[in-house]
Amino acid sequence: MSSLPVIILVIGIFGSIFLVIGYIPQVIKVIKTKRTDGISLTFLISLNIACFLFVIYSILVMIFNKHNGIPTALPLCLANTIVGILGLVILIYKVKNIKKAKLYLMDEKKIGRASCRERV
Repeated sequence: MSSLPVIILVIGIFGSIFLVIGYIPQVIKVIKTKRTDGISLTFLISLNIACFLFVIYSILVMIFNKHNGIPTALPLCLANTIVGILGLVILIYKVKNIKKAKLYLMDEKKIGRASCRERV
């Protein structure tokens, strides 16, 4: 039995841990401040699509390409599931903030028209 699948699994575990740890502070910051103005909507959508596809990919790899019974794609599956959930949380806040900004602009336009009428 080769130790290569075990090495691959360990590398995957460490990579997954660092990937998830990297997202946790951002999610905490967004939840606390409720601000997402510095985060691109395109980035968040792309991130969630990529995570979804990687979860499917890793499941298929685990089903069809087992390395002596060692699920080397399991860390990829778990990390992308967690990061996908964290990314979804940020995406929800981002969409809420976009809606609030649009409502604010609509209110500003209404107020601006009213004050213009008052001046005339």
